[in-house]
Amino acid sequence: MNGIMNKSLVISFAAGAVLMGATVFLVPKALPSGDLVAGAAAARVKARNTILPTAPIATPIAPDADTNATNTNTVAAATAAKIACERKAIDAREQAIISSNSAYQKAITAAYVSRAAALDSAYAKTDSASVSKAANTALAAFGSVVQTAQSTLKTADASAAATYNAAITACQK
Repeated sequence: MNGIMNKSLVISFAAGAVLMGATVFLVPKALPSGDLVAGAAAARVKARNTILPTAPIATPIAPDADTNATNTNTVAAATAAKIACERKAIDAREQAIISSNSAYQKAITAAYVSRAAALDSAYAKTDSASVSKAANTALAAFGSVVQTAQSTLKTADASAAATYNAAITACQK
């Protein structure tokens, strides 16, 4: 027995015919043994001569409108909740990145201001050995502050990324 389910209607035929929409397809049970071409031609002739049953067995499967509406609303609500969760995670990540970059820029600006003052003080000296020593000390201090600021920025960005990944993973559940 063959059957096709077309959303709201199941139709079964014992004679090997299958109804799909408004088109009737005749399905041969099996090709006769022997020559494949002759067998296929015989099957086509037999299919054309097959008479469809006059009263197919039809069982309507009516979807419950309230259930479909509820399912659609539930899916839409779940999708909206997921998007809201992702939005919150993205906002938290972006605010953390903005904050860490702001702190980095402040530290770099302070390092440049400090370096300018230290170099001004170094070049106020009268002998070249004192100038060289003070300038090297100022540049070393500047390099240390820049390196610390870069390390702090890298750590803060990694922390923001880890927090974001954990939040996004929680949103997927």
